[in-house]
Amino acid sequence: MKTTRQILVFFSILLIFTSCTKTADVVLSSEQKVVNSLSGSGNRIWNLTNKYENSIEIALTQMEKKNTKTYTTNPSSPAESYAGTLTTTDFGVGSWMLKGPVKLVEMVQKNSVPTEITYLINEITNTKLDIEYIQNYKSVRYIYMAY
Repeated sequence: MKTTRQILVFFSILLIFTSCTKTADVVLSSEQKVVNSLSGSGNRIWNLTNKYENSIEIALTQMEKKNTKTYTTNPSSPAESYAGTLTTTDFGVGSWMLKGPVKLVEMVQKNSVPTEITYLINEITNTKLDIEYIQNYKSVRYIYMAY
């Protein structure tokens, strides 16, 4: 009887200590998960690997093979801020904004003209970005890899 009581007290104390040391899991919104994949812990560089027009793969030019995008977030902005700066090898510096978990809007200067492109995010992970948009009645799809 005394041994049973000791075992019961031991497990009760163990239960109290283990329940007190657990931290609450942070639940991220769908948008925050996309931002984390897009920009990592501050910025992430994406390299163009594939291009498709109307589901047909188009061979990349030598310039396109060097094409990169760097998405940067501002660590001092609130967690609900789904925007940041964008640096590309073909347009220079611009900005980006997430409008929901599947729409990525890029604002850049192209030939001194402000240009806004809204992409549909087909897939995003920490190493793959698959985006597409409609241009002149055709679907243009890009696949980027982060290394």
